[in-house]
Amino acid sequence: MFKRYIAIIMWITCVYGQFPQIDENLQKMLINSGLDQNQLKKMIESQDSFNTEIDTSINLDDDNAIIDQVNREDIKNEIRSEIKQDKNVNDNQSVIDIINSRQNLTNPKIDTISSKQQFLTDEVLEEIKNKKSEKVKEELRSIELKKQYFGYDIFQGDPEIFQNSVFESIDPEYLIGPGDEIVIMLWGETEINKKYIVSKDGYLFIPNVGQVFVNSLTLTKLEDKLFRLLKKVYSSLDTKTGDAATFFDVSLGSLTRRPLRVFVLGEVDQPGAYSVKGSTSLFSSLYHFRGPSISGSLRDVRLIRNGKEITSIDFYDYLLTGKQNNDIRLQRNDVVFIPDRGKTVKVFGEIKRNKFFELKDKEGLKELIQLAGGLKTTTYLKRATIDRIIPPEQRVDVDMTTTQVDVDLKEIMSSSETFKLYDGDIITFFPIIRSKRNVVTIGGNINRAGTYSLGDGLTLKQLILKADSLKTETYFDRVDITRRNIGAPDSLITLNLKLAIEEDSQHNIRLKNEDVISVYNEANMSFRAGVSITGFVTNPGPKPFKKGMKVFDLVFQGGGFENPVHLKNAYLDRAELTTKDIDGRVTQIIPFRLDSVLAGNGFANRKVEMGDEIRIYSLAEIKGAKDNNTVSIGGFVKRPGTYRLADNEVMVLSELLFMAGGFDDENHLKLTYLDRADLIRDNDDLISETIIPFDLGSVLDDENSDLNFELLRSDEIRIYSTSMFNMTRSITINGIIAEPGEYSLKDKMTLRDLLLEAGGVTADVFRYRVEVARIDPENIDEKKFADIITVDLENNYDVYTINSSTKNSRGNKVAIDFLLKPYDLITIRPDPYFSLQQFVTINGLVYYPGAYAIRGPNEKVTDIIDRAGGLRPDAYAIASELIRNGEKISLSFDEIIKRPRSRLNFDVISGDVISIGSKPNLVKLEGEVNSPGNYQYIKGQRLNDYIEMAGGYTIDATRYNTFIQYPDGTSKRVSLLKLSPVVLDGSTIIVARKEESIPFNLTEYATNVTAIWTDITQAWLMLVIALRSS
Repeated sequence: MFKRYIAIIMWITCVYGQFPQIDENLQKMLINSGLDQNQLKKMIESQDSFNTEIDTSINLDDDNAIIDQVNREDIKNEIRSEIKQDKNVNDNQSVIDIINSRQNLTNPKIDTISSKQQFLTDEVLEEIKNKKSEKVKEELRSIELKKQYFGYDIFQGDPEIFQNSVFESIDPEYLIGPGDEIVIMLWGETEINKKYIVSKDGYLFIPNVGQVFVNSLTLTKLEDKLFRLLKKVYSSLDTKTGDAATFFDVSLGSLTRRPLRVFVLGEVDQPGAYSVKGSTSLFSSLYHFRGPSISGSLRDVRLIRNGKEITSIDFYDYLLTGKQNNDIRLQRNDVVFIPDRGKTVKVFGEIKRNKFFELKDKEGLKELIQLAGGLKTTTYLKRATIDRIIPPEQRVDVDMTTTQVDVDLKEIMSSSETFKLYDGDIITFFPIIRSKRNVVTIGGNINRAGTYSLGDGLTLKQLILKADSLKTETYFDRVDITRRNIGAPDSLITLNLKLAIEEDSQHNIRLKNEDVISVYNEANMSFRAGVSITGFVTNPGPKPFKKGMKVFDLVFQGGGFENPVHLKNAYLDRAELTTKDIDGRVTQIIPFRLDSVLAGNGFANRKVEMGDEIRIYSLAEIKGAKDNNTVSIGGFVKRPGTYRLADNEVMVLSELLFMAGGFDDENHLKLTYLDRADLIRDNDDLISETIIPFDLGSVLDDENSDLNFELLRSDEIRIYSTSMFNMTRSITINGIIAEPGEYSLKDKMTLRDLLLEAGGVTADVFRYRVEVARIDPENIDEKKFADIITVDLENNYDVYTINSSTKNSRGNKVAIDFLLKPYDLITIRPDPYFSLQQFVTINGLVYYPGAYAIRGPNEKVTDIIDRAGGLRPDAYAIASELIRNGEKISLSFDEIIKRPRSRLNFDVISGDVISIGSKPNLVKLEGEVNSPGNYQYIKGQRLNDYIEMAGGYTIDATRYNTFIQYPDGTSKRVSLLKLSPVVLDGSTIIVARKEESIPFNLTEYATNVTAIWTDITQAWLMLVIALRSS
């Protein structure tokens, strides 16, 4: 949006000429800032925004071209479209009146805009110039400066991008505190939905339960605690008595999501209080106040709570690794403090990030290189320079305040010591000198020009053969070798290529490192090049040179000047003849008048030489393109397109219709919709448009009709066809057909015709049934939907034969030639008793793996294994698996192979995959052991043996919640009777974690005891009072 403001300011400056001091610096800074539309809008809103309502239709996607696209006419139209109200046309006004009302359409002028434009006064323009330009420049300078410092420009984005959704689920580790809203829900046999507010002392009061201390509990622990208390009141919650009939849930209410107020102090642009979401952490809070200022630190962002520093984050950790170390959630009245930026150095040159970096006290050059993304592969490792401001305490000479230090990067990177840097250091990394060693280069008239390895040595002929030999028309009298000489100019060695090919030792010399060989084309050496013409001609490009050719001849070959329109748009005052020498270098540019040459005078008779080139210019190139002075016609015409209006002549509608063609063609005219055509004409704002319908037939019948109106610039005519109103009835076919879908119904179309048009049934079908569902469009019986017609057919060519009396395999005649009707739905279904073979695949350690056809529905897994030759000696049945529909089926292969008649033996179906595994010789340990991972399988070892290998249980492990998951998918849990079961090869041992228990809380215990005693005392007193009253 702000780019639009700048564009409008620039246009106003050009129109009124009052403020020449608005230079191009602002627009360049804006384009190069990299800000998107939302960022610019927020920036301008924070600085006394210019509150005019301007249309947002300018495209902001191309930042580099936006200013160039803004011109005087565009801005006038844009302002006009926003501040001038459109006039509605009376619906009852005749077409003639509408056309006449727009005959005098002219380009609107800026001084004719309505009074709503009075905001464009001298005072407002002066304010735009004085207040906006400098403030925007200052803001853009700040943004540009932040780009030079690593990490500071990331905060220019919207803080909401780094926030979780408002409707996110609450973190289970959220700490309950005073003021939080707790929602307790019971449903099932007992239904309760109540909201409770945590008191300032950290209590909830729940009917039938009493006061519950909840302060500083996590949401998870709160749910566990309330569940234990509520199941004492509602027995249907307790699963120990059977299936629970009541269900329980705890959540946090909307009051919990109130915004937090935090304070931001230190080196920030706008210190003060900020309202943030409850999910905001120390890390994400930085985006709310646009991060530290340039003078603030990114390496030590501190969180102060109740006067104490709670934590500090290093934002570089996030930028470099994506980790938010030490990040915690903010609480109300927290203080985010940004101290001064620490030691800062700058790097540039051959390193991945050329920026300023803030360093911690113990970080040196090696750590700096890591922060800067590391060295490039092109970095010179033997030297880097450090421009250093000498610390005051180290200055010997008062006038000597700076120095340069050279360092060996290779030595520093391999050293374990830290190379100390000082505040203000500027480190420059240099590139390597790119040069290939032991190579030669060959080019020119050679099949595979390029650079080749010299290897142990090459002669000129050997290199030519290595480059796939010479092309045709090679110039054999000469070949050049450019040889590099260290410490001296390059030398040129000229040889005879023919003698080199014949292995003459004087010419077939041995090549040296970095030699460059040039092989020439005979045509180039003989200079048999042609001539060319470029620019505003219809046939530009090279032309063959002919002896005696003149300038007129070459221009004539360029073409286009016999066309009056082309000639009118050619620039006649100047064209150019460029001459070149034998090496293709330009020797002279000779201007001439094109109109004189076209007339055959003077320069037209100059002879051209080989290599000459003529350049023709258009008026648009020299003077710029003129305004669009065209009309267009589209739709149902023979020659749709754009037509130019004559400069001083009037074009009426009938003339455009004649040029578009088709209305003198009787067949075309019959298909033309004559009752209406449309004129689309620009409104006064030149942006919006109006559709004006008219009777096309009246115009064609009478050219003197009032509807034969005058056309204006940019008018568009649309002609329609009657075919758009003709609705073709359709029929639909689906099922086992080659090309199912919707088809247009032809006259006397039969079922046979449709089957043929739809490509016939699929090849894997022998017999099929055709079902036609036919509806009656005039049916009014609500109990009848459709009539069903059924035909049984066989898949053979007789079905499609003309006038054949089709019979099925049983000899019965089949009626296939009945006529189809509109909206018929034809469904083709296969014969249920015919199907192709079905397969099951077996792979792995069997003798004959592959796909096997299934004999019948009762074939078992073991039958397939037997047909595959049985298991190989190294097969491991227990680690085998059956995959069905992409999912693993739990199946004990070891059991069914031993007992094939076992009820565990599976029936196979088509698509099943049987995979016979091998022994992995590994056991995997997961969970609460000190060294989880993969361990070697040792036959006879038990669970305790592997636990001992893994370093034993952790302190959080639960011994009796340990499982062994066997390769066949079954598992076994440790029990009192089997503390250490046998472990099979390929098993996984999983040690679970102890359930978290809530520590004893003396205050809570005392509170609960007091509440119970109070309840008992009250009950006893009520009983005593009741007995006495009786």
